[in-house]
Amino acid sequence: MGGNSAATAMSFSDKVARLQERQRTLTGVLVSVRKPTMAALPGPAAGAGLAIALACNIRIAAESTIMLRQDCAHR
Repeated sequence: MGGNSAATAMSFSDKVARLQERQRTLTGVLVSVRKPTMAALPGPAAGAGLAIALACNIRIAAESTIMLRQDCAHR
């Protein structure tokens, strides 16, 4: 009710592609910032959240933090 009809009409793969592009834009901005950037990782990190943290200059992680990249996972 009253939602954005263009966003509603997007296919799942289009929505995923849009989110991936937004994440790439954000990580690009973080990398280009002239001052140091920092990420706090209080728990598990994977996917876009991990990519954003990795784009920062400094990462502080709790002892319980687990970082998972699916393209590097052991099987």
